[in-house]
Amino acid sequence: MSFAAERTSIEARFATEWAATDHSTVPVAYENVDFSPPLEADPWVAIYIRNGAADVITIGPSVTRTGGLIQVSVYAPASEGTHEAREIADSAAGVFNIVQFTSGADVITTGPAYLSSRGTSDGYHQLDVTIPFQRDTFN
Repeated sequence: MSFAAERTSIEARFATEWAATDHSTVPVAYENVDFSPPLEADPWVAIYIRNGAADVITIGPSVTRTGGLIQVSVYAPASEGTHEAREIADSAAGVFNIVQFTSGADVITTGPAYLSSRGTSDGYHQLDVTIPFQRDTFN
């Protein structure tokens, strides 16, 4: 699998599963795709894929394992507490929390999601949902 195919698989899963959540009307920004945040200071999310190191993990027919992080940033209006942002974060975490899915012959496996606060900027409070993943490519 290529990095491009990996991105397509991860973003497609997010789009499909996000549409089935209680927060399906919250807009999604995808990396390097034109997006304008809501004008009325409504919440929105952005998804990023951060690749890490890769290694060959078998003897014989090789399997390349590439690690990384899926990050879903939740932006909620500042000065309104974090309850709504955390509910949105729960929905985002549910999309990728400890799942396995395929893309062609490759397998993507995710670990448990965790949450961190990034603070407030430009009228939004940001929470990041981070999900570690590994992609196994069978060579």
